[in-house]
Amino acid sequence: MAMRYYDQIVCPTHASYSICHFRKVHSNVLEVPWDSGVAFQDRLTPPDGRDLRILLLAEGEMARDHAPSLAQAVGYLLDGPKDFVFTICHHRNWSRAAAGIWRDLKRAFPDRLEFKRKPSRDWRLTAYQQHHWFFYPRLKDAAGFYALEALAVNCPVLAFNLPPINEFVRTAYNGHLLSCPGDYNWFGAPQGKSINRRSLLRELEMVFDCDNYHRDLREREWQELSGRRKYFAESWRSLWGLRDDKTAC
Repeated sequence: MAMRYYDQIVCPTHASYSICHFRKVHSNVLEVPWDSGVAFQDRLTPPDGRDLRILLLAEGEMARDHAPSLAQAVGYLLDGPKDFVFTICHHRNWSRAAAGIWRDLKRAFPDRLEFKRKPSRDWRLTAYQQHHWFFYPRLKDAAGFYALEALAVNCPVLAFNLPPINEFVRTAYNGHLLSCPGDYNWFGAPQGKSINRRSLLRELEMVFDCDNYHRDLREREWQELSGRRKYFAESWRSLWGLRDDKTAC
């Protein structure tokens, strides 16, 4: 394996560290939980208005294999009694089946459904602040970079209860974890097995029916983030042989 040619392996999540340790890919493996580098914004006031604004990022298998189910779930919520506004971010073209569903939904709910393809980081950081929830439905992920961005600007994260997201997102603390059966791929990396659309909708309705849920989460100070950032900075200064942020040995 290519990793054997390096002096040290740095893992951004406990899940990746566990894989390296279990497979003994290297004798010098260090776990340094990743930090987004985004300036913290504590106790951010939620957006005004009656609408419940959801920022949804469909990436990877959710945009490729499960996009029709995701679109149908969004359509069900839009057609319900609650006033939702969804902003759907994606990085690739939809499948033909998903594109047809999204097109029909956009026609039915023109003012409550928006799309943004390949959003920049600056756009995302502004969007997190303008939405009540960041919905990040991934069945497998490397380090949860987008979820860490959202938490840094005090936007609660809604995601599946799978590593590595559940290493830093906790229900009723800084977000909500949705149930999902887990498994491991051939390399030992954790991943979700499948999505039960009926169960997913039931859980989403439960979360969204509580009007004060997202507000209570935003009014807290998520102090674990600052500790994570401090450890990240100190670890990398040590790895690079720096005495402080500016002075090298």
